[in-house]
Amino acid sequence: MFAVRADHAFDGEDFRPGGATVLVDDGGIVGVEPVGYEPPSDCELVDYGDATVLPGLIDTHVHLVGDSEVMALERAAWYSSAEIDAAVLESCDATLPLV
Repeated sequence: MFAVRADHAFDGEDFRPGGATVLVDDGGIVGVEPVGYEPPSDCELVDYGDATVLPGLIDTHVHLVGDSEVMALERAAWYSSAEIDAAVLESCDATLPLV
């Protein structure tokens, strides 16, 4: 388990007064506590101070045509239609593999 703390927190609808300490275990949020909450002594705490945390936010912004390398989108401008199709299919498979 680890914890992330910041003086500001937005929960998707409102700012939480005073910020938050977000507890994360096994890749999931297990608690959102007040900023002054003291996590267990064996819990690593990362304090971002005057930053804002967004507990539960999932970043879904992707560019399926790119390969995540530097200048990927610029290179894509020169791809053929077949190369774009192949890049998108590869990215889709890496992002959401079919089960």
